[in-house]
Amino acid sequence: VRPFPPGDYPVVVVGSGPGGLQASYCLSHLGVDHAVISRDDAPGGMFQRFPIHYIKSHCDGRRFDKLKAMLGGYARYLGMLFTGQVGMVHIHVASRASFWRKSVFFLLSYLFRKPAVLHLHGGEFAIFYGQESGPLTRRFISWIFDRAAHVVVLSAKWKEWVRSISTNPNVDVISNPVMMPETVAAWDSRRGMQVLCLGRLNKGKGSYDLLEAVAALNPVTPIE
Repeated sequence: VRPFPPGDYPVVVVGSGPGGLQASYCLSHLGVDHAVISRDDAPGGMFQRFPIHYIKSHCDGRRFDKLKAMLGGYARYLGMLFTGQVGMVHIHVASRASFWRKSVFFLLSYLFRKPAVLHLHGGEFAIFYGQESGPLTRRFISWIFDRAAHVVVLSAKWKEWVRSISTNPNVDVISNPVMMPETVAAWDSRRGMQVLCLGRLNKGKGSYDLLEAVAALNPVTPIE
């Protein structure tokens, strides 16, 4: 797949789904020359190929903008429920404010008897549940997990944790990290490397842990 119009670009966005389009919008806003490449003839990715609707419930910016995005998402979803456009809902959920926002989507789905898949992403959800929530909140969280049609987590450890707070038997792992091969090239045969992070750079994501670990393993190898 080649970018259109043809040329050399400092940044290439792979995929024209919601994430790719959002990245393209941000790059354009910053004045960064870039290209978006996709296997599809039109923007939208799998949302063009299948009857999938993406509903936004959050945005960066002022509190008013965040409230507007949240209420707009609720209104759109409620309208789709009333008009029979929902067969199933896939809810991406993290801890704290994300959980409370997404719990409304779950409750609406439960009210209309639509199956809901919970996709747990929050790395601090166990802290949110165990240390920051009172007994009633913990019961509410477990109640939601118990009644989800399916729960998707990112690792076997999270699967074990979900089963410790929920009786839902339908908990499965869709791995998020890249699985390492059994054998890798020796350090002395490698050249200076680059670290590519396709996500937010912060302590919670392990960004700094990765850099410190690589530096400790081989101080001679330069990191760009």
